[in-house]
Amino acid sequence: MNSAEKIAKKHAKGTMAFEASEKDEKHPYIHIVKHHEREGKYYAFFGIKVESIINKSYLNESKTQALFLGQMKFVQNLLTGHPGQSIELRYISRPDRDNWTRGKTDIVLFGRNISNSYDEAYLRAVDLWKNTAPVLNTEAEYYELMPIDDIKRFNLDRLPFEIKDIAEITRREESIPINRHERLYLPCPFVGIYSSLSRLCTGFLAHGLPIVYSITLQTVSLSLKEMTYLGNPYACDKDMGFLHSEDKQDDSPNDEDYVAKSTYLMKIQVASSETIPESLLDLIGSEITAPPMGIDVSTNGKSENSCRGGYNWYKPKTAKDFEIARNNLKYQDVNIWAPTIAARGIGRLRYIFDLVQACSAFRLPIAIGDENLHGVSIKCSVPVISPRLSEGETLLGISSYGTAKNEIRLKGEDRRKHCYIQGATGTGKTTVIINMALQDINQGNGVIVLDYTGDLSKELLSRIPKGRVDDVIYFNPSDTDYPVGFNPLFYDPKSPLKDLMKENIIGSILSWLKKEYEKDTMGPVFYQNVRNALLLVMADDEPATIIDFVNIFFEKELFERKLKKINNPLARKFWTEVYDSDRYKTMSDNGVSLLQYIICKFSPIVDLELTRNIFGQRDSKLDIRNIIDNRKILICNLSKGLIGEFNAKFLGLMVISKIEQAALSRADMPEEKRVDSCLYLDECHNLQTEHFYNMLSEMRKYRVNITLANQHFSQLDERMRDSVLGNCGTVVLFKTGVKDAEMLEPILHPYNKSLLLKLPYYHAITRMVENGVSRVLTMETLPLSSKCNPEIMNAVIELSRFKFGRRKESVELDHSEKSPDNMTLQ
Repeated sequence: MNSAEKIAKKHAKGTMAFEASEKDEKHPYIHIVKHHEREGKYYAFFGIKVESIINKSYLNESKTQALFLGQMKFVQNLLTGHPGQSIELRYISRPDRDNWTRGKTDIVLFGRNISNSYDEAYLRAVDLWKNTAPVLNTEAEYYELMPIDDIKRFNLDRLPFEIKDIAEITRREESIPINRHERLYLPCPFVGIYSSLSRLCTGFLAHGLPIVYSITLQTVSLSLKEMTYLGNPYACDKDMGFLHSEDKQDDSPNDEDYVAKSTYLMKIQVASSETIPESLLDLIGSEITAPPMGIDVSTNGKSENSCRGGYNWYKPKTAKDFEIARNNLKYQDVNIWAPTIAARGIGRLRYIFDLVQACSAFRLPIAIGDENLHGVSIKCSVPVISPRLSEGETLLGISSYGTAKNEIRLKGEDRRKHCYIQGATGTGKTTVIINMALQDINQGNGVIVLDYTGDLSKELLSRIPKGRVDDVIYFNPSDTDYPVGFNPLFYDPKSPLKDLMKENIIGSILSWLKKEYEKDTMGPVFYQNVRNALLLVMADDEPATIIDFVNIFFEKELFERKLKKINNPLARKFWTEVYDSDRYKTMSDNGVSLLQYIICKFSPIVDLELTRNIFGQRDSKLDIRNIIDNRKILICNLSKGLIGEFNAKFLGLMVISKIEQAALSRADMPEEKRVDSCLYLDECHNLQTEHFYNMLSEMRKYRVNITLANQHFSQLDERMRDSVLGNCGTVVLFKTGVKDAEMLEPILHPYNKSLLLKLPYYHAITRMVENGVSRVLTMETLPLSSKCNPEIMNAVIELSRFKFGRRKESVELDHSEKSPDNMTLQ
């Protein structure tokens, strides 16, 4: 039994006023009603909502004119010509009486057909949808259209309020003398002005009334009298005729056939739950057509000036007329009730329109430049048909094009080309990061996260799958009761690359010093002393710490023991021939010794209990090589608010150094055996060092896939900006300010910076590289893929403390001997 048969059986009696089909993923919600007056007639409806209008700030005048022409073609293709079919364009104003600028106007297209049975109505509605959907997609570049898929949303737009007042806007009517004895009935044609409809949108909300503004187009079968009338040459005269169309060619072989195929019945109605003011009706009329252009007919009946333009509006004067008008709106009908001067049998002519005139009313707003469409959702994103990317990869978001929704996914090789995400607070940046990281975690990948705010860490910890709880290492320096040992000077003494590892450690510390302190406070002599001191303290295979680095200048036994082990000839020569302990302690002219000058840079680290208990542990629990090779999860909560900006930056740079060190050490394994590990660096501007710039280009080959993120592109220095744009294949950009937009404009081609300035929240412009080709598209981010679970977070934290932390008292026993007093001199 097919879906239509099920519905017909379910509603066999058809007695309910509003009966609905079951939800079907292949088409919108279909609403079926049995007409209360037309016996045996079933009306089936579906709705398509205009979710947003795409701002076209970069359009020039010729392209804007082409857009209006495109709307005409859009309308022309909406109706297939089957009897009983109609399309309604409905504006629904939902005002805010306290502040009209906060009101909202919804725009909906409704399709309708009439059938003799319930299941036939359903099937014809599906057919109408199938014919309509491709047409909707032709407007996808300008409008985001969304099928209404449930009864609640449908009724909210179809029956927004109880109608208390209703009006109809029509053409003017004239009776024109064409000779001494004859007069011609003439519905004065509309003269479309084709504005953006910004005045109309503002007027709806400024009047402060709930409003439905409805324009219904219906296929029409002309009667013999109507065809006879339309055969009169005056009826289609280029100046007077109400069916003159710019689309009609002078050499049309058959005027009668042309008229029959290019005409529609159109009904324009305004309804409200309150009295509709005349000013609103006049505002709507003035947006449909230009004012009357006058009548001046010569004795020969020729028109020197147009009998065109203007409008009339009417309100029902009797209960019967009111009921007809209300049912027109309810059932999407075009029944006539307004007074007319037309002769019997041609009363419909006032409502028969050709395509050009129909589009003077039946049209959608256009968002151009800075013109406001109050109450209407405007997007500056540009829909682009997105590629079909394989399942099982990383899902970034959804790209909409008309009724189509495509998933934006990154392939594995694309992840290795790194990703950069930019977005201010609340735009959707963090949501994308969390969703990407959770996908990696759920797929069993290795994940490392550096978080400088603490929020990202908590969001991830509370969503760890139960099957991966045992894989998590939570590094939280603010947990002073159970500090996790992290030794920046640790290296693998058995590795053939150990000398390279030492250089990497030294390079990262020198980069940190260059970033943290003013350049004019340090020079070649300073760096030479720090470098050689680090080589000395790491001379043997016994793990050394930052505390040892400081103590090497004060403890003679430690100094001599390390000196015996050093095998770097230049470093040995420095300590045996250049180094002078007394000279180090001699005060210079400015009252500071060289020793104080060196030690003061590290004293904030070794003096503070929080960092001393982390860096003072010789055995580092953060074994990064093990984490990336065995797909573990390392979450580093480096919240500046909890541990201070100085410590957060130093810790972050040291962790990054260890990641680079571990990645480079993968040179000892074949490339095909290197599993992917995903590194997330939020607030990446904290990592701007010479060392980090080079890291971006090197990590790709070692399968460390980096995702960088921060709030503002301008937070990055020029070298970092070049490195990010040059090394990140995927760039995700959320709404930003003018300065950032100007910097990022070159990668948005063929679009401009105004797109970034006006993006709605949770929408992004994405530059992707697919098969070596760069493409720019827009996407909407997805909500978080799972719910927060505080119990999971607490369990993960406690397990990680137990496995990787040490009690504070135990750590302090290891370095309980106090350092010399002068190590803290500034």
